[in-house]
Amino acid sequence: QQFRGSRTAAVALQRPRVSLGATFLEEAPQRLAEEAINAAVKAVDGDVPGEEKLENEGCRVSYVSRQRLEGEDADAVCEEVDEDGLPLVYSVSKLNDYWGQYPGELTGRWGQFLALGTPWIAKAFGVAITGRFEAEQRNLAREAVDAIQTLGPTFIKLGQVLSIRPDVLSPEVMDELSRLQDRIATFDSDIARALIEAELGRPISEVFEELSEEPVAAASLAQVYKG
Repeated sequence: QQFRGSRTAAVALQRPRVSLGATFLEEAPQRLAEEAINAAVKAVDGDVPGEEKLENEGCRVSYVSRQRLEGEDADAVCEEVDEDGLPLVYSVSKLNDYWGQYPGELTGRWGQFLALGTPWIAKAFGVAITGRFEAEQRNLAREAVDAIQTLGPTFIKLGQVLSIRPDVLSPEVMDELSRLQDRIATFDSDIARALIEAELGRPISEVFEELSEEPVAAASLAQVYKG
């Protein structure tokens, strides 16, 4: 089957300006925590496309993975690993076993987070107590976005969630965070094309009539090519 080019369109939405006061700063963490819990509960409740099922030994298999294995042993997906032995499904026990082989990784990850987060938090605190938050919020958001990209997909996802929350953040901050939706730094296209061919099990030219040389967008988990 040949895949043809498609057109995409973006719709700009005007968001109401929201004041950032003491009440907001106190309530925002609680609101985000409640929504995260509700989303986590909903993700494992039911068996519908887009949601996940809890398999034996806590193996959480996505709907897409189950469809890919249709007609085969669907339970086999719980044993899938990449070339380094990292489990390709969410299983607490399997992930613990894997990362237990590399105890220094967690310490290093915390070190990276603190190295990026501590200076930013100190700067934001200083700006807030000196009454310059309104004037500096865009700069702070820009620096936060740069740090978030360095920290990786989990933090990028959090930034994406916040970028569409006018009840939590100001328009200036959301504008900076919106970069995380489709404009993060890309990786080498030669690597991307090699990964695509490895997943397809054949040359790209046998599947696509054409594929853009460079990505048209990039976000937390992937970069997008037009074909």
